[in-house]
Amino acid sequence: MDPLVPSDPTTKEYKEWRVSDLDGSSLTEIHMVLSTVVLSYWCWKCKTAAEFHRNPAKFSGRSWQHFVFECTVFLVPMFMALTEHYLYTTIAVLIGTGIYYRKQIPNAPYRADKWAPDPRADSFKQSFAPGKITPKSYLSIYRAEMMLLTCFCILAVDFNVFPLKFAKVETFGTSIMDLGVGSFVFSAGVVGAKSVLPKRVDGKIVAFSLWQQLKAGLRTSLPVLVLGIARFVLTES
Repeated sequence: MDPLVPSDPTTKEYKEWRVSDLDGSSLTEIHMVLSTVVLSYWCWKCKTAAEFHRNPAKFSGRSWQHFVFECTVFLVPMFMALTEHYLYTTIAVLIGTGIYYRKQIPNAPYRADKWAPDPRADSFKQSFAPGKITPKSYLSIYRAEMMLLTCFCILAVDFNVFPLKFAKVETFGTSIMDLGVGSFVFSAGVVGAKSVLPKRVDGKIVAFSLWQQLKAGLRTSLPVLVLGIARFVLTES
């Protein structure tokens, strides 16, 4: 064994050595792993559309069968791809599944209404001014998958099943875990306009002033600010 390698794999020194001086992976490999998220979304869209056209009157998109399918199609492929050994198998299965459900949509290439309606559309109409905002399923899936990917990588990086080329790099290179901060900032900017749009309150359209928006923002962020100050005091004292 290399004398620089800590002998006990349960120690803090070993874990720090394991994730030090990493070079990351190629951009192509990162794109391949993240393509499973896009393919999962495509499979979900095709499956819900096929289910909707099979019986539009009874379609809700909120049954327990639909929930199980969503957990399977969004969680399993991403986790399998991050183990490296099943990346290409996962991509092939997703493509085959998407094609299978796509063929169940009647005249899919020619229908303007081939996709299933979003169950959240009515609640958006009741909460916001007409035409100002509509639910975007791809944006919701992107933000959810980003959070799941972040949680999984943080927890899995200490285990051997997680390839270290996907862990954070220290000096040069790029990895999947390096995309986290930028992705969160981007997604927050995309949905940031939602808080300043006119809202429907008791049947009336109400536009909030800048001062009202600042007060609401301070009120919701106050717990996080208190926790941050407490952490700073406890760790630096």
